[in-house]
Amino acid sequence: STQNGEATARTIIDGNGGGGEYITSASVEQEAKAFNIGCDGTCSNEIDTTNNGKATAISTGAGGSGGSYETGAAIKQSVVAFNIDCSGTCSNDILQDNSAQATAQTAGGGGSGDYETGASVEQSAVAFNIGCSGTCTNSLDQTNRGVATAQTTAGGGGSGSGESTAGVKQKAVQFN
Repeated sequence: STQNGEATARTIIDGNGGGGEYITSASVEQEAKAFNIGCDGTCSNEIDTTNNGKATAISTGAGGSGGSYETGAAIKQSVVAFNIDCSGTCSNDILQDNSAQATAQTAGGGGSGDYETGASVEQSAVAFNIGCSGTCTNSLDQTNRGVATAQTTAGGGGSGSGESTAGVKQKAVQFN
């Protein structure tokens, strides 16, 4: 399966003064599951996933006092494949390609405020064979070229705090 989804969330507050609380979020997810239980002969799960998604979250606060801005963008891709109590040839063949892009930007106006910004690209795969007789294999090929960008800009004057995070995660678990 191929995911080319795009999610965008924007909060833009214009004007002067006042307080506020803004939460902005965007997400693109892809999940595939395949399993065989109690099969005879050839039991195979072949999963090929590609994620070229784009998630963007932008939050811009107006000038003035007060405010708490929370911005987030996330792309997730996961695969689960397993064979349980199968006889014969049991295999899980997983191919994952992730070129997703997650961007989070927060710009706060003058005055006080709390800013949190985050962007994340995640990819995971789990493949296993339990209680199978015969030949059991797991083949897992993961490529993660994901890009995560986080930027927090606070306005002039007053007090405030900012936090920016960006992360690209890749995880694989295989066992027989």
